[in-house]
Amino acid sequence: MKILISFASALVLLAGVPLIQAGGSDDLTGFSETIRVGDQLFQALDEKKRKDIAPHPVALETELKPYVRSGEFSHDGKSLKVVYISAGFMELIRNIAHAKAIDAVEPGYFQKYVTLLSGDKAGVPALIGADDARFKTEGILGKRQDYYGQMISMVMGIELSHHYLGNYKKYAGKLADQPGNPTPLNSLITKSEWEKAVDAGSDNALNAGYSTEGVRALYDAIEKMPTRPTWTTYFLPATAKVERLTARLAKGEKKFFNE
Repeated sequence: MKILISFASALVLLAGVPLIQAGGSDDLTGFSETIRVGDQLFQALDEKKRKDIAPHPVALETELKPYVRSGEFSHDGKSLKVVYISAGFMELIRNIAHAKAIDAVEPGYFQKYVTLLSGDKAGVPALIGADDARFKTEGILGKRQDYYGQMISMVMGIELSHHYLGNYKKYAGKLADQPGNPTPLNSLITKSEWEKAVDAGSDNALNAGYSTEGVRALYDAIEKMPTRPTWTTYFLPATAKVERLTARLAKGEKKFFNE
């Protein structure tokens, strides 16, 4: 499994991991932006929660399957906690963010793309009519960027919380690290552990300057899929009630800004 890690090149080489170029885009929905958001999440944590977490906590695995997972690596005898994301995850979030933005000018587009995502497929389906000039206006691309940041900050914030909440440590022995097919932590944690992770992750993202609007759209997309792909469990437990979850996030955001 090839991995592109956001830490300094020296750390990558010491870890025995090849440094490769991130594929991607010329806008703020690529790996460099994802790294920046991860750094913001780290900086927004208090000192106690930062303990043992890598200061640049996001690492890329070049798998097409969309997933995010907690992990760790050893450096100078110390275990550093990170969040691994797949290339497929970035493509998925970029496309869902774009579809949500397009829906403002072509109602129904979001649901069409969500339906296209339904079921297990190899890789992430391309957007419908991706070359349509109407879908590439400054306004649409700007909104896509906003949604992208909101989605990845919340997803990565929740995953990062599994380290300082102790969920990763508790279930580490059951997380089979199979190339391209890691065990979803969300398939192991309890309802209470998930809800605490959501609260902690959303608080982290809000403190980093990101709204919950985007991730609520992501959860809504998963809820509307006629058949959920197996990879959705990396982002949302199969038993989670989306309506309740999105209401919880909206309530938490309102409380955050009113305090």
